[in-house]
Amino acid sequence: MVSAEKLAAESDVAIIVAGLSPDWESEGSDRPTLHMPGPQDELIARIAKANPNTVVVIQAVSPFCHLPSSCPYRRR
Repeated sequence: MVSAEKLAAESDVAIIVAGLSPDWESEGSDRPTLHMPGPQDELIARIAKANPNTVVVIQAVSPFCHLPSSCPYRRR
C-alpha cells in the first residue's frame, strides 16, 4: 500500500477501481456490513490523502458506505 501511495502522490491523477467480486456479489445472501471487503476502504482513504485528484470507480450492484461517519453500520 505504501508503494501505491507514493505512486499516487507523484501522479497528476490517481484512479482506483474497487468493489465486489463474484465471491461477494450474489443473490440470496446479505453482506454483514456496507463496507467493502478487505483493505479497499483503507486504500481509497490513503490514496485520496496522497493525491486530491483521485477518481474512485466502484464495481457493484449494491450500496456501499465508505465514510465511517456517514455509515449507519459499523465495521465489526
